Order: sequence, then C-alpha cells, then structure tokens
Amino acid sequence: MEANKDARRKRDWSRMMGYPAQTSKNRPSLISAPTLGRITPSEQPHYDQSHPQQAPHDQAQHEKSQSPRSTFVPSPVSLTTIPALSSASNVDTVSLSDILGDLHIIECWNFNFLHDVDFVIVVDVKIVHGSWDNEEDGNRRRIDEAAACWPNVQVVRVHIPDESGSHHSKLMVLFRNDDTVQVVVHTSNMIPEDWLTMTNAVWLSPKLPLLQHNASTTPENIPSAPMTSPDSKSLSELKTLTDELTTNFPPRVETCLGKTKDGRRDHTRLSVNMLHQIIRKADKVEVGNDKKALAMRDKVKDQAFALLIVDYGYETQFQQHPIGFGERFKVDFIRYLSSYKHGSIHKLVQQLIMYDFSKVRGAFVASVPQTVPKASKEKDVQTSWGWVGLREILSQVPCFNHAPPVIVTQVSSIAKRGGDSTWLQKFESVLHQQSGEQQTSGVQTKIIFPTPDEIRQSLGGYYSGPRIHMPGLTIDDQEQLAHLRSRLCHWVGGVGDSNPTAQSERIREAARQRAAPHTKTIIRFSDKEMRKIDWAMLTSTNLSAQAWGFLEWHGGVKMLSYEAGVIVWPELYEASSMVPVFQTNDPEVGITDHNGESEDVVVGFRMPYDLPLVPYAAQEEPWCATKEHMELDCHGNTPGSGCPA
Repeated sequence: MEANKDARRKRDWSRMMGYPAQTSKNRPSLISAPTLGRITPSEQPHYDQSHPQQAPHDQAQHEKSQSPRSTFVPSPVSLTTIPALSSASNVDTVSLSDILGDLHIIECWNFNFLHDVDFVIVVDVKIVHGSWDNEEDGNRRRIDEAAACWPNVQVVRVHIPDESGSHHSKLMVLFRNDDTVQVVVHTSNMIPEDWLTMTNAVWLSPKLPLLQHNASTTPENIPSAPMTSPDSKSLSELKTLTDELTTNFPPRVETCLGKTKDGRRDHTRLSVNMLHQIIRKADKVEVGNDKKALAMRDKVKDQAFALLIVDYGYETQFQQHPIGFGERFKVDFIRYLSSYKHGSIHKLVQQLIMYDFSKVRGAFVASVPQTVPKASKEKDVQTSWGWVGLREILSQVPCFNHAPPVIVTQVSSIAKRGGDSTWLQKFESVLHQQSGEQQTSGVQTKIIFPTPDEIRQSLGGYYSGPRIHMPGLTIDDQEQLAHLRSRLCHWVGGVGDSNPTAQSERIREAARQRAAPHTKTIIRFSDKEMRKIDWAMLTSTNLSAQAWGFLEWHGGVKMLSYEAGVIVWPELYEASSMVPVFQTNDPEVGITDHNGESEDVVVGFRMPYDLPLVPYAAQEEPWCATKEHMELDCHGNTPGSGCPA
C-alpha cells in the first residue's frame, strides 16, 4: 500500500513539475473525462502551434515589435501549465519546473497556505506557513513530518494572532548563483491538485542584480580563506570593524538620534554605504579555520546586517518613490517581510536589501494581521495594508473615461459578510478610485464564480470543490447571495442573444473552461465590450473582510490574514493601452484606440477566463462545498463517494 502511494505521489509530482505526460494507456481518468463546452477555440489565435512552449518573458526587457507603428509588450502575468490540456492551450504558460527547475537557483523562500514539500530535492527551501497547532486537517503536522525527511528544507511557522485569519500569501523568493534574485507572486497552493488541474497564474519579477556598491561582495571577488589560523593582523582588522560599528552606529534609541530644524532625523551617522563597506571588509578578512575568529566575523556581519535594516527604514521613510516602480515595490515588499517579526525572515530581509529592484514594474499590495489608519499620513513613502493600500494605489492610476467601465472580480472564495452587511459596497467603492479629481459614474461590477455544474465538469470534478468556497447554508448567507446575484457570472464564457458575428460578441477563449478557477484577479475594463484594461490585479486575496480589512469602532482598518498581490497598468510600460490576451501572452496585431488609430505601445494581460461573460440565470446558484450534491461529476463520483468536498 505504501509503495503504491509513493508511486502515485511521484507520478503526480512528475506531471506537476512539467515532465512528459503519461501515455493514454496508463493515464488516470482524471484527465480523460468528458469535456465541458468548447475545448477547441472557435477562432485560432495568432501563433504558430508547432512552436514549443516558451519560457516566461522578463517583463522589463522583452518587447515585440510587430509593425512600424506599434510595439507590443507581452503580458506581465502568465497562466500556469495544465498538463491535461493541449499544447495549444498551454502556450506561454509557466509550470512549476519553469520556476523551481532552474539549476542556477541555490535558495528558495516559499510563502503559502498549503504545502506538500516532498517535491523539494536540491535547493535550500524555507517553507513559510501559518497553520495553528490545533488544526483539524493536520496541515502543520504534515508539513513538519515531510520537512523532516529533507535536510535542505527549513520550516518557518509564523504567528497568526486571530484564528479567523490565515497565512494565505503565495510568494517565492529565489536566490541564484549568478548573484541575482527573483520575486514570484502567484495564486497556487504548493500542492499537486492546484498545479495539475486548476487555473492559476504567476507574476515573475525580472532577475534582480545586486546593487552596484554590493558588487564586490560576490564570491568571485572575495579571496578564499586559507585553512590556517589567522594572524594578529586579521584579528586586529575584525577588532577595528567592531569598533567602527560601535562608534558610528550606537544603539538606536530616541535620545541618540539627533533631529534637524524641520523635525526630521539626522542621518549623518546612518550611512547604508558604510554598512555595506563593513560587510565587504569582514568578508575579506582571512580567518582560516579559527573558530573564535569565525565567530567574531559572523558577529560583525550580523550586527551590520541588523543595522542595515534599521537604516534602510530610516533612509526610505522620507524618500518619495512613485507607486508602481521598482524602489517603491522594494520598500513595500521589505516592509511586508519585516512585519512577520521572525528571526529567519529577518535574515531574508537582510539579503534583499542588497539587491536592485529598479527593473520591477508593478505595485505591491498586501495585507498583514494589523490595524492601520483609514487615512495614512505616510502614503507618499509607503503603501498601507489591505484595502487602504489598494485605494492609495488606485488613486495614482489614470483611467479612461470614454465609457462607463466594467470592474470584474474573479475569486475562489467569498467569505461570510459578518457583522457589516455593507462591507461589499464599501469595498466596491475602493475599486472605483482613480487618479485625478474626476471619478467615473455608471461603473458596472461583475463577480465570476463557478456553478455546481462547472465544478462537476472540471478536470478535478468534485475534488476541486473544497478549495472554492461560498457560504450558503444560513439565512444570512442567503441574504448575501441575493445581494450578489445580479453581479454573478459563469466561469465559462459565451455569447449573448445579439449577433454572434459582431466583434464585441465573438467568444474570446482562455482555454481554461475545464480547469476550475483558483486564480484571484480584479480587472477594470475601460468599456462594456471589455476590449481594453485600465488596470489589473493578481493576488492571493479573496473577497473577504478578514483579508482586505474591516472598519473598527475607533476608525482603524483591521486585517486578520497575510495576503500578497501585484497591480499593473499600461503607463508602467510606457504603453498607450493594455489589452486582454487569450491563449498567448502577446497582444494581437491590429489593436486600435478609441479614435480608430494604431497604438504606439500595447501591453497584454493574460486572461484566465473567457469573454464575453455569461450572467447567472434566475434559477442558477454558485458552487457551495458545504451543500449536498447528489449529481455525479464527470468521473462518476459524488462528494460522498471518496471526494473531499
């Protein structure tokens, strides 16, 4: 039994990591079930189907010119590869092996909600989760037991103050042996089911180099230490560095930090460059194999790194970096990691400060279990958490006002509304924000959520159901559903009753109809035809007050969970427009603006769902895992016949 279980696990992970698919002879029924709707696109997209699957593009560098007048920028977001789908449906997608299979990766930090760690073999991996001791599903126990089998895996359990909260962020930080680092924001749990059968998406930063003044700290520039005892000169050098730290960087308390006339802190002794120099000097000291000298050098470096974080915070608290660009992303990302207040993650922060984020395009939006002011006085230098931060970002995004826009929220979970029955309306008002004083009227709001039949006909059938949540049993749940009903749309798109040959009514297929949705996106389309995008967000955050934050009686906004996401818009890429793209990351040729003229620069955004949207019929209801379902799924199962729903 155990051998068969291990064999199945290896097969699952081979497919998850993007290795060759099994033959039809031994392929499980999970990927050979009847189809739902359209699997073959009615209109072939503009790509060469014989071309092999392509690796994701570096968003700041890859631009594709397709006409003398237009430049096309690939989507900064990619869908994940679904092995059960055709190669034509997986063009420009990203598998787990594309992310973690790079031989240059030497260390991976993996932040997530659910983890299956058995696939980790080579690189050093830090598994960051927030499972409680008393969880009924035993998530913490399974992680600890699996990690104990791998010496290169370290488990970092973070504290979640409230049992209603969770560690829901889905992030990776990848350090490489070419002295670069890459940040990955995505929507998938680290379990086979999410990567194999469900729709998910990934945002990858460019490969970020060390800051220029850190270049000499790279291994090739540091002389190897001979295996001899250090001489008195080496010990003296370390003593000098220790004195330099003590003299120039006294304990950080209010009394020893001077202030200028305008009330700001005196930074004359808080030099980040000086700390970098001390770290470089410590690395070059030849300590040999003397334990005392090694310990002394490590202490010097640890002290310098600790002060580096403090001084980075001091130096950035008065610097106004524009939202959406690299340095602001770095400030907010470092603040997010620092909020864990965990020793291991503290070391990750020390490393990341040394890297150059200038190539990043996108705004980092996150939640942490904290209470923040509803209106921050520091929004010019750092982004708030939760919906307060989302409002700050969107207030800097210019939007088209040629027609009433459509804001489409697509999530895998809609939480109970709790004590505030107006939370959803308040959150929607945040999504209406835009730069400038003029606000758009007549905004349409849509919510994409699968029906029970769409779950039954998905690749995973009822097995996909437990990771898609909608309350529906209580009277309050039914009242919430009544409020949502006018907004609800199917996961699988289609056409309306109008002429299907009209351009606005042609089905634009994402080729993910049978891959149940686990993505979380919010997109503001410029008009009802959904031909252009004002901004788009990929996030771990569902439609939940616990995740985005709720107002407390004293006026603060409280969040209970860790969440992370990225928002992009056309101006970040010097583009005149952003357009939805389907079954490829590249915008199609021939995009025109509102005046019918060719665009200068067009950036794509890879769509996880079809357009046009199909509203729910009057009798239809959203999928609810806690309700009884008697119909068989496409594999002949019911939730009570071995499926976990």
